[in-house]
Amino acid sequence: MRIRPGRLEDSAAINRAGLRINTRVRPEAMVVAEEEDGSVLGFAYIFRSNMHPSRYWATVRVREERRREGLGTRLISEVAKERQVQAPFYFRGRENDPAVKWLKSLKGREFQTSPPMELPLTDERNQEWFRHLPGAPAGVDVVPASALSQETILEAFLDTYRWVHEQWSRPASREYVASVYGPDLQDDLDQDISSFAVRGLGTPEQEVLAGIWSFHESLTTLDAVGESVLEDDPDADQLVAAVLNRTVAAAAEKGFEALNLDGYATDRHMYPLERSAPTVTGTGLVWIEYDPPEA
Repeated sequence: MRIRPGRLEDSAAINRAGLRINTRVRPEAMVVAEEEDGSVLGFAYIFRSNMHPSRYWATVRVREERRREGLGTRLISEVAKERQVQAPFYFRGRENDPAVKWLKSLKGREFQTSPPMELPLTDERNQEWFRHLPGAPAGVDVVPASALSQETILEAFLDTYRWVHEQWSRPASREYVASVYGPDLQDDLDQDISSFAVRGLGTPEQEVLAGIWSFHESLTTLDAVGESVLEDDPDADQLVAAVLNRTVAAAAEKGFEALNLDGYATDRHMYPLERSAPTVTGTGLVWIEYDPPEA
């Protein structure tokens, strides 16, 4: 068995070995483990996100019959030698993914979680909870996305994205975040169900204070992100509750059965609010950072 530098051109041999590889990714470094006859036993590659470049995303896959032999650890050690910068590796996956246990054996550190955050809209106890969500503070209107310009919606999203990620996965730049999410906000945002709390609506002093950006995941489920635009807004809890109130009502009216909130345990306002709902479903995700072991 040998470990050699890999290339995306190895994908055919990797697939023949029964392993999956994402050929849309352009790895910064890649290694392949193979038998002397060239049959692939496993591979690993790393790359850094242009939007969140502080850690390497690492993918490691080993054939089932060769697992628990230390091959995955060797692959990680070898590919780490090719890093352009000495940044740690990270993994994102489901809480019950077997990789979580393996990475923790490598002294991996959990640095973020996305707990289950799907709200069933047809659940009777949730419906009662929705009815008791507070409205907006005095002087604040809660409106659909259709009441605002695309530029206003994008700027509010960028302000929110910055503080939500600042402490644990700082974005490279505001401009890059806009280039990634701007087209989705323009083309795929549900203009009627997405909701925003706005002070001074229609005036030169107009200010978006909180929002829920909603997208269609399926015919019955919406994906959404939501928070206050400013982390330390004194009315943030009430503002977030008010936009959620409007969004769930609009979603239910259109026949949607669930609202899947894509958020984090560190979201200061939306996460505690959502966790207070009677029924929350879904699958949790974990982010694990680790230093690759030395070969």
